[in-house]
Amino acid sequence: VWESTIGDTRNGLSETAAPLAWGGLVFVGSAGDEYGVRGSYSAYSQKDGKLAWRWWVTSPGWEGTFKNTAAGKPLHRDIAHERATLAKYRDAWKRGGGAVWMTPAISPQESTVFLSTGNPAPAFNGERRPGDNLYTECIVALDARSGKMKWYYQETPHDVWDYDASSPPVLVDALDRAGRRVPAVAEAGKTGWLYILDRKTGRPLRISEPFVPQPHVYEPLTAAGVRVQPGDMGGAIGPVAYDPARHATFVAGNVTPEIAQSTAAPPWSAASEDQWEGGTMTEADALHGESQLSSIDVDTGRILWSVREPNPIYGGLLSTNGLVFMGQTGSGTFRAYDSANGKVLWETNPGDEIVANAGAHAQALHLISTIDVAARKFWRRVRRTTDYSSEDIHAPPIAYRMSGREYIAIASDVHARGNRVAGNTVFAFTLP
Repeated sequence: VWESTIGDTRNGLSETAAPLAWGGLVFVGSAGDEYGVRGSYSAYSQKDGKLAWRWWVTSPGWEGTFKNTAAGKPLHRDIAHERATLAKYRDAWKRGGGAVWMTPAISPQESTVFLSTGNPAPAFNGERRPGDNLYTECIVALDARSGKMKWYYQETPHDVWDYDASSPPVLVDALDRAGRRVPAVAEAGKTGWLYILDRKTGRPLRISEPFVPQPHVYEPLTAAGVRVQPGDMGGAIGPVAYDPARHATFVAGNVTPEIAQSTAAPPWSAASEDQWEGGTMTEADALHGESQLSSIDVDTGRILWSVREPNPIYGGLLSTNGLVFMGQTGSGTFRAYDSANGKVLWETNPGDEIVANAGAHAQALHLISTIDVAARKFWRRVRRTTDYSSEDIHAPPIAYRMSGREYIAIASDVHARGNRVAGNTVFAFTLP
C-alpha cells in the first residue's frame, strides 16, 4: 500500500523493533548505538506513510546537570574534566546514541507512549561525550499525537558500561508513598534494578531490590580491564511480564560477569564498518552465564521469589492465569512456572517434540546425539570450556484463544541433529 524510508544505514541506522500501531499512526524507533546513530522515535500516518513527527533522543544541551550518582551508587565521574572538555566536544550529540530498539508501551487513555532509550555512543569511553548525555539510558513519556516529551527519568547518567534500557517498559498499577494505588510504568534495567515510576509525572515510586548480583555495577573502567557485573549482557534484556492480580512483575535477569576495557575512540567515520564503541566487554568466565527468574512486588520493590536457571534468558516472559512461561537461550528449553512460588510445573524442548513424532531411525539418531550432548556438557564442567547449545528461544511466548481453547505459542531456532530438519520453527501448545 505504501512504504517510507526511515533513515540511511550509512549513518549507522538499523531496525530491530516491531512497529506499534495506534490512533491512525504507526510508531517505530531506531537501533545502531554501536555504530554511532543519533537515536530517534517516529510516528507515520497509517493512511499514506507520511512522517507525522520525530522525536530525537539526543540534541544540543544534552549535558544535563552532571550527576555523579545513580540509585544511590557513585558513578566515579571526573566532573571537572568533563566540564573542561565541553567546548571541544560540543557536537557530540550528533552521534550520541540513545537508540530506541525495543517496542515501547502505550496508554490509549492518556495518549502517551512510554519508551526506553539505549546507551550513549561510544559505549565504553565517555571522553568524547562529556555530560549526562540526555536522553540516553532513559524512560521517556511522549505525547502520542505530537511527539512532545512529557517527562523523562535517566537510569545511568554518562553511562560507560553499556547499560542501555533495553527491556521494554510495562504499564502497572502500584502504591505511591502515601499508600494510594496510582498508574505507574516499570522498566527492568541491565543494571539489575526494576525502576517503578509514576506514570503521570515520571517521579520514582521506588527502585526494587536487585534481581541479579551487582558486585561491580559501576566499577570504573580502565585500559587494562576490570571485572564488571551485571555487565552489558547482564540484568534484564528481554520483556518482563506483569500479573495485576498479584501486583507482581516477573523478570529474567542474566548473571554474566564480564571484563570491561576502555580504549581510545577515534572520530566517527561513515567509511568505517567497525563498531564505534571505545572499548570491549567480554565474558569473565568460561561458562556462558546463567540467569535468575524473579517475582518482584511493584508495591514494595521486594523480591518475592527467585529461581536460578542454568542458561541466559534474552527472549522475555509471558504471565497468564497464574502461570509464567519462559524459553531459554542455549538449551532451547521451554518451561511453565507457578507464579505464586516459581515452581516448575511443565517443561519441554521443542526439538524433542519433532523427534517424538518421527520414525525409529530418527529417534535412534536423536538418542545418539543426546548422549553426545551430555558428554560435551560433562567436559564443559570438568574442563570449563564453552559449549553453546544449538537451540535457542530468543523471543517471548504469546497467548491467544481460538474456538474456546487457549494456546501458548513460541518461536524456536531448531538446528539439525541426526536427520532432523533444521530451521526457525513456531510451536503452539494447549491442554489436551
